[in-house]
Amino acid sequence: MCLNWKKLERFKNVAGYKSLNLASKRLKISQSNISRDISRLEKCLSVKLYDRQVTGAVITKEGAELLKIIKNFENSLINFQKEKKISTDKILEIKKAG
Repeated sequence: MCLNWKKLERFKNVAGYKSLNLASKRLKISQSNISRDISRLEKCLSVKLYDRQVTGAVITKEGAELLKIIKNFENSLINFQKEKKISTDKILEIKKAG
């Protein structure tokens, strides 16, 4: 499957830091790995998620829509966890396994 949580998480981090370089430093993974995952995500979804510029990564309209979906999903997971009294560790396992 071309869509997985790792790629979505990396995409979200670049949006948060507005920079591939800064996201790679914070995540302690290479910039090329993040860039490759985002490119694969763009290919999978058939949309451009970022405009890559010298000043950083500028999120596109489609990227902003995907970011909103990711955040809503994370909030839904947190609400589910609270309702079902699932430990936070279990939710983190779900996210990491993705």
